[in-house]
Amino acid sequence: MLLAVVLAATIDCTGLWSPQTSESALAAQFGKANVKREQVYVGEGAEEEGSVLFPDDPKRRVEIVWKNKKARQSPEWLRVSDESTWDVFGLRTGMTLAEIEKRNGKPFRLYGFEWDFGGIVTDWRDGALAKLGGKACRVGVEMTVDYPENPTKAEETAMGAVAGDQEISSALPHLKKLKVRVREITVSYP
Repeated sequence: MLLAVVLAATIDCTGLWSPQTSESALAAQFGKANVKREQVYVGEGAEEEGSVLFPDDPKRRVEIVWKNKKARQSPEWLRVSDESTWDVFGLRTGMTLAEIEKRNGKPFRLYGFEWDFGGIVTDWRDGALAKLGGKACRVGVEMTVDYPENPTKAEETAMGAVAGDQEISSALPHLKKLKVRVREITVSYP
């Protein structure tokens, strides 16, 4: 049983996390009491009916929206956020910008911060992370900045340079002056 729990801590678009999975499969693996039907935030103030695995445990919480909403099967997408300890193709929330850039093997592009789509990776620039999921699914990453409580002048300048509706490079020197980390990982299914 321990092996099943360890394997289940990895989301990789196969087995339990394949495009054919269902709410009932999650309940069978993790227990019916750990899978709840809830409204899931989908963006820009909107919510949609979905399933939440471990809704009261931020370290194990996974939010899922289904393609087949009636049968609750075939995920459209799933998301792990902030305090999550799930491994998604070797990525975890909390990883630093430098760690993600190293895993990708090169700089990548992302949206500037402090707006609705802030911090979302837009282009892996043909790096290693562009290939995650293969044909079964696509992995998305949203970065965030942990702004200092009392920023230095250099940090204020850096924050201003990376904010707003713009696309920036992870190699931007201003980003290196800030504490940038993975806030959210999504897996979408074609």
